[in-house]
Amino acid sequence: LYPGAKEIVEADRAQGFRPVLVTGELDVALAPVVRYFGFDAVISNSLVYENGAATGKVVPPLIAEAEKVAAIERLCRKYGADLLQSKAYSDSFSDAPMLESVGNPVVVNPDRRLKRVVAKRGWPILELKPSAGRGDGRWAVAIEGDRDGHAH
Repeated sequence: LYPGAKEIVEADRAQGFRPVLVTGELDVALAPVVRYFGFDAVISNSLVYENGAATGKVVPPLIAEAEKVAAIERLCRKYGADLLQSKAYSDSFSDAPMLESVGNPVVVNPDRRLKRVVAKRGWPILELKPSAGRGDGRWAVAIEGDRDGHAH
């Protein structure tokens, strides 16, 4: 986690956005991150369980790339939120469809391929630096929501 990321989430919340974590990670690994940032909702992957044991399979649909957009659209419809009034943050080229789906994309520490997309689209880039001794700091935070406080 990058220093300053939590403050960005809090500033967006103060502007009326409702933060939602949209990630391809498994939900079982997200509780500390969700608690730390105080996300209003989480869109993530879940494991299939049979007889109390994980099978190693993921509950469809797999939350990745274009499916992230579909999941965000479903949440927007549920809460009456507008994607064009929403904001999304990511560092990965694989999230380009998600970034393209919102009215306010923000690229954070982009990978090489996403930098090429940014050059074409003119999206803002936010550079956050990892803390010393805290791993590589790579984590994408997505914030979806409109200024009326609707999550999606």
